[in-house]
Amino acid sequence: MNERELMTTQEVARRLRMSERTLRRWVSSGLLPEPVLPGRWLRKTIDDLLKAHGHSWTNQASTDTDY
Repeated sequence: MNERELMTTQEVARRLRMSERTLRRWVSSGLLPEPVLPGRWLRKTIDDLLKAHGHSWTNQASTDTDY
């Protein structure tokens, strides 16, 4: 696994249009998968989530605005 295949917490939060705080809460509640390494997600996992669900699910459930 190389660095280009991974995304940081900040990158994932921006990609999903939510704050890092919301991202951590969603992971804790099981709405999003756990990172593969501390603070690192596989880019493919995030891309697959967006392909399957689009951005609409993040806009409806997220109430944080501290991007």
